[in-house]
Amino acid sequence: METAYRQLCEVKDKTRITAEEFEDAISQVLHPQKNVKALTELTLIDRFSKFIEDGLRDGDFGEGRQKHYKVSLGELTRFLTIQHRLKVTPSEFDADDLMDFRQFLFDEYKYVEKHKSLYDMFSARNIPTERRDQNTVATKMKKIQAFFNELIEKGELSASPFIHLGRNKKRTMMRESYDPPVFLLQDEFLKVKDTEVPDTLQETKDAFILQCAFGCRISEFKRLSMDNIAVSDDGVMYIHYLPEKTLRENIARKEIEELSSYGCQESSPGIGRLGALHSINLQS
Repeated sequence: METAYRQLCEVKDKTRITAEEFEDAISQVLHPQKNVKALTELTLIDRFSKFIEDGLRDGDFGEGRQKHYKVSLGELTRFLTIQHRLKVTPSEFDADDLMDFRQFLFDEYKYVEKHKSLYDMFSARNIPTERRDQNTVATKMKKIQAFFNELIEKGELSASPFIHLGRNKKRTMMRESYDPPVFLLQDEFLKVKDTEVPDTLQETKDAFILQCAFGCRISEFKRLSMDNIAVSDDGVMYIHYLPEKTLRENIARKEIEELSSYGCQESSPGIGRLGALHSINLQS
């Protein structure tokens, strides 16, 4: 213990040494071979940070997705801080840790009061106040899975901890469920389209009608250009694009090109308010 304490004091102010750091120093003195790997392998937090930086630099994802990954990094950091395991490496993070982290994501709001210092820099709206739902947690766990998949591809890990969950646990962890889509019937959509509104609401009405036809995310809408305009064999102009989700999940990368007119085709049973249709007839 004396040797560990002396070595620690050589690199750090003794008044700032934490219990966790002292325990690590003792371990390094008593089990030097055990710590050889730790000297060469980044911690989980550091490697996840590098994953985010490299992903943006290499074009694997854009700034929007980078922000989502940074949120995941923050959640993972808080989880490991509460567990006093900030030094854990990717190879040490196992299936049990995944299950514990998943539970933490569900119930993080329960930890806020006891660990207030971890949330000091949060705005009130970003502090967890209730249990997260299954879809939110599943989406977050998929980001962690993507990180471990990258480590396998780069030869840094031989297997992902997700492999050791077992098929049923993994299916439950990643399952997303959604309510039936909400939609407008054709006559309802036409009623909205043909209703006159004050000038102050015209832009809102136009945006609503546009979204009914496009069904795309705001990030996708902002990227649309004249290159997304095509003309059908019947001379009908329409917009086509590849949704981000299709790019990530549809191996065939099938482009969405439904010919749903602004005025509603008779063949269209409804206009999807939540993205059921992804094109609009530009001649209406």
